[in-house]
Amino acid sequence: MTDLDIIEQIETELNINFTPQSDKVDSINNEYFINKSGQIERLSIFAVGLKQIGLLHSKLKALENLIELGLIGLDITDVSWLSDFENLTSLDLW
Repeated sequence: MTDLDIIEQIETELNINFTPQSDKVDSINNEYFINKSGQIERLSIFAVGLKQIGLLHSKLKALENLIELGLIGLDITDVSWLSDFENLTSLDLW
């Protein structure tokens, strides 16, 4: 399964659409950046219900090259599940 397949699954499950970006992602939109190897490096999910995000743990974890993650507009109180994301260098939660 490719990273784009995972993005499509997330879109379907959350009933949202991601916009691909050529450089940086804007943390107030549903966007992703894909590198030349076809791997998602940056992902921003905006205003999706908290319960849905918890269900996405395995899908987000499958994005092995994810270095930037934005979960914006969510009322997240437990971020312990994010400890599995060893490659993250940037995390936006607001």
